[in-house]
Amino acid sequence: PIRLVDVVLPAVLAALPPERLVISSFDPVALAHCRQHAPKEALALGALFGSVPKNWREQCEAVEAFSIHPHWPRLKQTQAAAMCRDGYQILCYTANDPSAFDSRWAWGIASAITDEPAAFKRYLDNRQRAGQPA
Repeated sequence: PIRLVDVVLPAVLAALPPERLVISSFDPVALAHCRQHAPKEALALGALFGSVPKNWREQCEAVEAFSIHPHWPRLKQTQAAAMCRDGYQILCYTANDPSAFDSRWAWGIASAITDEPAAFKRYLDNRQRAGQPA
């Protein structure tokens, strides 16, 4: 992953403005190497977790992460609350069933990473038509 970061990240940083870029990885070494290329003001990093580890906070602090990307069915409400309290954006992956995911929005989730964006749009449009918050 280090070589990949060295080859790809400079080109990505040159091509995209910081507000349009988040780099995420399961590999804390790769994230740390990304951070060596750019400060947090120029590069948002996201810590990607299958199951959220007990030391998630330390891992995020070590790379000055902007966001946390947990596998949504494994995220616990207490974990989400702590992440929000600590100021992290939560971007859950891979939420493909908007109805099943819906209750998670109340936990402070900022975004859902999905293979089914059209399904989410339909679901949210239907909620709005029914007079429910989107």
